[in-house]
Amino acid sequence: MVDSAIKMSNECMEVYRDFHKAPQKHRFCVFGFNERFDKVVLIHAAPLDATFDDLMAILGVHKACYIFYDCHYQTKEGQNRKKVSCYNSDTKLNFKKKLSYTKSHTWYKV
Repeated sequence: MVDSAIKMSNECMEVYRDFHKAPQKHRFCVFGFNERFDKVVLIHAAPLDATFDDLMAILGVHKACYIFYDCHYQTKEGQNRKKVSCYNSDTKLNFKKKLSYTKSHTWYKV
């Protein structure tokens, strides 16, 4: 794997691991970059009672993010389902930041 020189904070690693463990502690986690764009940092870890609207409010403030969302839904047949969705929002970045963002994209494959 290529080292992009973009590191991940320990806090991010802990929250990400907790997000995928049972019992789950967070509805969603939002990660972004520090001011120098050389480290992935935790922006927000929401409690289990948070809503999708809460996530949208946070995303309105932050441009480049990695988002992990625990989606609960019901099928047409009435079965309850759960799925963890991963999303990255890399729009509206200049070329240098977009390149850094792309290189760091493999961090969540822990």
